[in-house]
Amino acid sequence: MTLTHDGGDPDQGLDVRALLAHQREGDHVYCCGPAGLMGAVREASAHWATDTVHFEWFTPDDNAAPATDRRAFTIVLARSDKVLTVPADASIVQVLADNGIVVDTLCEEGICGTCITDVLEGEPEHHDSVLTHEERSANRLMTICCSRAKGDRLVLDL
Repeated sequence: MTLTHDGGDPDQGLDVRALLAHQREGDHVYCCGPAGLMGAVREASAHWATDTVHFEWFTPDDNAAPATDRRAFTIVLARSDKVLTVPADASIVQVLADNGIVVDTLCEEGICGTCITDVLEGEPEHHDSVLTHEERSANRLMTICCSRAKGDRLVLDL
């Protein structure tokens, strides 16, 4: 582990680009901090395998898609055999809680990953900052605190 402290002088700061220029087998990057650092690490590690670069955001990341078409949709809970409607002005987590179904949550902004849930059918509209591009593209997982459905129906493993 190396600790770099710039003492307030940006010229003495960490050279993120040089540090992340080459990825060795087994290397992973874990980053959290101010937006400038997060952006620099994202840019400098763009050539790394996406499943080896990890960020912990304290606010939704700029890459999180904003909810544009807020409309109602249906969720089917496969394990509990329930069908619920998620109104345009509510989240899946809110609807579940209103119906006595408790799921673990923490941030409710899509930045922690606590509420990640398996999607069995349907296509999520992702609004989180934690799933990788590959995970989003596969449409098998979603953050139910902030993400929605692209279509009229989602079947969740709940």
